[in-house]
Amino acid sequence: MNDTRSEASLIEHVPHNDFGRKLVLGVTLGLTVVLCVAMLFVDAWAAWLMFGLVVLDVLLVGAVRPRRYQILGDRVRVVMGEPFAFDIPLSSVLGVRAVSGWRDVVRRSHRFDTSKSNMLEIVRRQGWNVIVSPSNPDTFMEDLNQALDSRRNPALA
Repeated sequence: MNDTRSEASLIEHVPHNDFGRKLVLGVTLGLTVVLCVAMLFVDAWAAWLMFGLVVLDVLLVGAVRPRRYQILGDRVRVVMGEPFAFDIPLSSVLGVRAVSGWRDVVRRSHRFDTSKSNMLEIVRRQGWNVIVSPSNPDTFMEDLNQALDSRRNPALA
């Protein structure tokens, strides 16, 4: 199941992970490791330095890759590798809309998408908009709109 609901007004959505992005990242890291091994025969110190940089890259990508999107009572949270998260206050959100293509995506926005498909843009009053890619964009959009409606009109909650 793509989302989890609990009494604490928490709704979680799992990101959609695109095979193409995984492939590009895996091939890039794999080729870099192969270069590190080849470099061992030329300059061992440089090879170990390069290997250390590959490990650092893997740790950094793992730290900032979105793990889940949470809709809470007062904010939307993009949960990344521990201890990182990005909060979007619901008071600053105007709405959410589907985006596709480079024209919509290449703009001033924070990108927390993991796929070229299923992209949604959280439109904000102030600050940069946020692009996410949940596994089920229709459900995410419905849940976020419901949270925005209940925040704007508490009688509906």
